[in-house]
Amino acid sequence: MGMESFFINVIPSGIKQIKKENGFFYEGKSKILKEDVLKRIKEIYKVNNIQGNEYSIDEVVKLCIEVNEGFVVYFNFEGCFAWYKESLELIYSLIKLINEISSSVTIFHPLGLLCYLGTKIEFIENIEKLYEKKYYEFKKQFGELKFKVMPGKAFYKEYKRRKSLFYKIVTLFKGK
Repeated sequence: MGMESFFINVIPSGIKQIKKENGFFYEGKSKILKEDVLKRIKEIYKVNNIQGNEYSIDEVVKLCIEVNEGFVVYFNFEGCFAWYKESLELIYSLIKLINEISSSVTIFHPLGLLCYLGTKIEFIENIEKLYEKKYYEFKKQFGELKFKVMPGKAFYKEYKRRKSLFYKIVTLFKGK
């Protein structure tokens, strides 16, 4: 995860997170099968497998599903600040869907624990508070951006393309 992105983890019921010196560890077993979750998500959203247990959702959010014997241990959602609010709304909808399957989830971030999903407005406000400084640094570095893009290399590639003289000329003529 770089300067352009944010993330949150979602832990299903049955899984306990334990903080140790060198990171977080998980124990227990959820009742959620990875394939069941993916099937439900694919009914509503465009899902592409990036590699292994990493997926792109609607070409905006990266979802990594950590599994043990086919059962979900945790979900990691990553979005890009260039499409911040919309990514948060999508992540909220995905967590809500997972919450319906799991009956209970814990939303977690190392900087602060969000124990409940709440309303969409509460969720977005909580995440925005968590990432306030990082988002400010992002805007300071890249300016006020608003375009649909995946986090990581895809963002930097698209940012570079949009900064090129060719792109600026093409968009200038498209507008006329």
